[in-house]
Amino acid sequence: MAKMVDKKGAEDSNYPLPTQPKVILSHQQPYPGYPVKAKIRLRTASKTSLRGSDIIVGSPITIRPVKTKTAGTGAHPSPKGIEPLEDWSPSASLSSVPNSSSWSRLEKDLYLQSNGVFNPAEVARHRRIIPNQFPTSTGSLGSEQEVYGRVSVVTPTMSSRVQYHEQLWASFEAQTWPDKELIVVETHEVEPSPFLSKKAREDPRLVFLSFKIPENAEDFTVGLKRDMTLYLATGEFVANFDDDDVYSAVYIERMIGELQHRGLEALTFSGWYNFFDRNGVCTYTSQDCWDEDEVEDNLYGFGFSYVHRRRPGLLSPYPNIEFAEDLPFMMNLMKHYGEGAVGLMPDSSGLCIHMVHRSNSTVDPLYTREVPREELVGLEVAKLPIFVEYLEAKDAAACWPTWWDSMP
Repeated sequence: MAKMVDKKGAEDSNYPLPTQPKVILSHQQPYPGYPVKAKIRLRTASKTSLRGSDIIVGSPITIRPVKTKTAGTGAHPSPKGIEPLEDWSPSASLSSVPNSSSWSRLEKDLYLQSNGVFNPAEVARHRRIIPNQFPTSTGSLGSEQEVYGRVSVVTPTMSSRVQYHEQLWASFEAQTWPDKELIVVETHEVEPSPFLSKKAREDPRLVFLSFKIPENAEDFTVGLKRDMTLYLATGEFVANFDDDDVYSAVYIERMIGELQHRGLEALTFSGWYNFFDRNGVCTYTSQDCWDEDEVEDNLYGFGFSYVHRRRPGLLSPYPNIEFAEDLPFMMNLMKHYGEGAVGLMPDSSGLCIHMVHRSNSTVDPLYTREVPREELVGLEVAKLPIFVEYLEAKDAAACWPTWWDSMP
């Protein structure tokens, strides 16, 4: 039986409804360069220290029901739905689920392709937004509603990667963007992540759902988990954080700022830094690494640096596949919104560093050059204590052979 961890950290197969939020607050002013659309003001309150399921982020709020907008080739496309696994046939049915006929295409797909484990009617209660405040164009659960200017950091993970969860939180908490939330969907065999369970009880900005996978059952794919995080997100913008990579404090600020400035639907790196954990070597990857017919797949196929507007992701979600789910997501955005709607940006200041280790789900990246130590320590990401710990550990390891060799 799949279980969910709510904000109070309790496992409950009945998905209890958290305390109704008193108010949702956002930052005071829209970010420059982005047009104000369909703003609806809710009541505001003084900034108050609240715990549990009360949601207080800043002041004041803007929630908007998303309207059709012109971008790329035209208006938002019709909902595409989640492309299922090959040879998939549903084992769950919507016939006995109350009011499911009014669900959106995405909501129905999430329920069916998770074999009924991810029930939008119950899971939607964990979104950091007051549900059903405004009418929506599809469905009745309010999944289209989002908070203007908020960034949802989204991460799929599993219990075998618990060693990275504290690092993930450190990267999230360091971000300078004022209104942010972290959405983590985990699967586990024995127990949910102890660190994230504790943090979810302490900080309402973390929405942490952990599903128990029965013995001998198939885990959810990375693609399906990504779609679950998109559904739970309440931000106007989404930033993918891989749990094992390190993101500088200004990562979201710079990436979303670039996306807004250029009027894009999505943005990703065209060049980035790598850190090889096994030997402490830092490298830089650019499109010069690949043959001409490989460039597109590699430029758009590394999801660790994706940022995008949430709405397009709901309409054209990730395919339900375990590996290489990133590339078709970006390709579909370009298909529906035009090639110019997805932008590339080289990371020239070390906004993020892609960690390379044995737990990576991808092969070791090719690289253009090795990065000298003086450049490495000057990167934005090197200002984070969590990355300084990596460097100090590698420095200590490098000293070990010298000390050993000096022994009689």
